[in-house]
Amino acid sequence: MSTLVVQEVRHVDRVVVTISGSADLANVAVLEREVARWSAERPSLIVLDLSGLTFLASLALGQLLTLRQAVRSCGGSLRLVRPSPVVFGVLHRCKLDRVFQIGDDPLA
Repeated sequence: MSTLVVQEVRHVDRVVVTISGSADLANVAVLEREVARWSAERPSLIVLDLSGLTFLASLALGQLLTLRQAVRSCGGSLRLVRPSPVVFGVLHRCKLDRVFQIGDDPLA
């Protein structure tokens, strides 16, 4: 069985979240819960470090889009950093590399 690990570090100006493992159908509920919590907290910047993410199912991709919408609706922003090659490939094929801010440094 695959696992999804979500670790969060709060900074003064941002929340940096490292997501690793497989965001597949078996684990999408974990991501959904976290997205609901982060959306309710309304941070000004959420940085998702996706370097350890090995798989991204369409439902999990939908959760990232939901989070982006929620954060933007209250004036914040969402940044994806260091997506693994597999995850970047998914984002690129879906043309979401044009939608999300994608970078290399979670503290930049």
